[in-house]
Amino acid sequence: MSLQHHPGVGEDDLTYSTAGLAAVVTAMVHFEVAAERAVGKGVSGPGSFVPAFLDELYSIRMLTADGHVDWAGEARVLFGED
Repeated sequence: MSLQHHPGVGEDDLTYSTAGLAAVVTAMVHFEVAAERAVGKGVSGPGSFVPAFLDELYSIRMLTADGHVDWAGEARVLFGED
């Protein structure tokens, strides 16, 4: 049974939950890409990782604000069991 036919779940509920899921997945991908980029800069421990990670979060945010979302292609996201 799909959610669309489930009693008590309306179209507005599906739109809201889908948007929420998309926001959560986007945030997780943002963090994953920033972490990978930070590690790629040759950090040697938590004291050097945190600043590099924060710099990458900022960098990706600025790219996104300027309309550049190519960074999302760096994500390694798997769906299901392949």
